[in-house]
Amino acid sequence: MTVLGFATGLSLRQYNLKQQTVELIGFPGKLVVRAFILLTVPLIVCNVILGISSFSKMDKVGRLVMITVCFFLGLALFCSVLGTALAYFIQPGKLIGKMEVEASFHCPPINENQILDSLLDIFRNAVPDNAIQATFKREVTVIRPKKLQSFNNNLTDKVNSTDSAPRFEKEVILREEVNYIGLMVTSIVFGCATATLGDKVKALKQVLVGVNEVIMKILFFLLWLLVFGMFFWMCEEGLNTSSVNNLFQAISLYMCAVFGGYFIHQVIILPGLYLLIVRKNPLPFHLSLMPVLLTAFGTSSR
Repeated sequence: MTVLGFATGLSLRQYNLKQQTVELIGFPGKLVVRAFILLTVPLIVCNVILGISSFSKMDKVGRLVMITVCFFLGLALFCSVLGTALAYFIQPGKLIGKMEVEASFHCPPINENQILDSLLDIFRNAVPDNAIQATFKREVTVIRPKKLQSFNNNLTDKVNSTDSAPRFEKEVILREEVNYIGLMVTSIVFGCATATLGDKVKALKQVLVGVNEVIMKILFFLLWLLVFGMFFWMCEEGLNTSSVNNLFQAISLYMCAVFGGYFIHQVIILPGLYLLIVRKNPLPFHLSLMPVLLTAFGTSSR
């Protein structure tokens, strides 16, 4: 349906539809994707808390939590290094028009400490200072032009005016994305505390089980709507595409970098870890996860 929707949008370009009409065509698809994103956060939180709190012995819980956190953070760090390396060697943005970039802003220099900044971002997001804010924002380190201060000294102003070299500085900002690492860590800690209280939180567990069942029921309904939603969304993207050739040239290297990272992560790293730790054939296990992986892959793009 994605390809069909994009092709339909390309075929409708000859009618020169108004921008408002184009936005209305893609509006149903965006609503469906927003609904999926809305249910992702409570689904993760409920399942992690219920999974951790189901253990009756705290020694097993502590060991499981330690292994899970170390594995999760180590894998996240490896993915950051892998993504940085693929972006460095493939350079997916080199096909973007240089004239447009230079006309809008000066390109920041290459961040030599990008891997370190990514590692610090991981640990910073793993311990959020606001659990509610973690559901829709996460912290990232960016490089942006440095704001020059105004000086009263005329000589200093002249020196600054003749200095054409742009200055940049690192800054930690809040980006409107779900902080999944922070939600996972917070849910694990909450689940450990719940496991130690036993029957005192029996009512809380029943509430979480009921919320989880309701979310799964809604997700099953949304899966049927996702097919039609992606059709309308891709139809809008096809209508907004000015040149198909330029579009595919611009995203070709980007797709190579993205799918190259997915291939290394899903086909080499995860099966290798499964074979090393469990010492069983990873193929049946990963084939059983295909519906989950396809659902995550289809709804993660915004």
